[in-house]
Amino acid sequence: MSESDVVIVFQLGNSYPQDQIIEDEILRRLPLSHVRYRQILASYSRCIPFRCIATRLRTLRRVLAALGDRPVILVGRSSGARVITKLAAEGLPQIRGVVCIGYPFRPPGSKLDPDRIDHLRLLETPTLIFQGRDDEYGGISAPFDYALSPNIEFVSFPGRHDFPPEAFPWDELTRRMMDMASRERQTTFDAPPRQPLRPGPAKLADPAWWTDQRAIAVATVRWLMRAVRRPGR
Repeated sequence: MSESDVVIVFQLGNSYPQDQIIEDEILRRLPLSHVRYRQILASYSRCIPFRCIATRLRTLRRVLAALGDRPVILVGRSSGARVITKLAAEGLPQIRGVVCIGYPFRPPGSKLDPDRIDHLRLLETPTLIFQGRDDEYGGISAPFDYALSPNIEFVSFPGRHDFPPEAFPWDELTRRMMDMASRERQTTFDAPPRQPLRPGPAKLADPAWWTDQRAIAVATVRWLMRAVRRPGR
């Protein structure tokens, strides 16, 4: 298929419609078929909690199914980036590339959530993450902090999570997206092959000393219970 067959599918963040400018700036520079986020909301979001990542993920699967076998580039902003990377981690051959803008690795003041990170370590689809250097959800050190997949290319720019549009490298983004659209699907950025995992033990068992101590504790509790139930003299 040629690049004219590629469809850009957008998933914006919880601040929608304020971040709709991302769609506008990309589509102004990139004349490809597309599905805007508002189209997805209009078709699928009635009476469902659309901020739920699992719900959005199920919906996005339906959107891709409706496109048949046309290749797609997924573009996500913030929570939308979580949705598209999770879908890409499923290994769908329809997905030619993934573009994240402001990935929310870790909300300020929150504990690390494996659900935001783990799938990024195994991602095989070519992925670009454009991240503000001072993004409070994870800045320039994110690739080193979270050991991202070698198939993820990290591009930093001056700014925070909510960046002014004029600070964003739109031309570089759309150039890279056009490269994605023009090449046949590949699974990596020419990354080295992943080494197979070594098998672990067939079964994990408690050590013998722990088994003995546990048996003693159980016997002691039973003796105490009998003593409590014994009638007084």
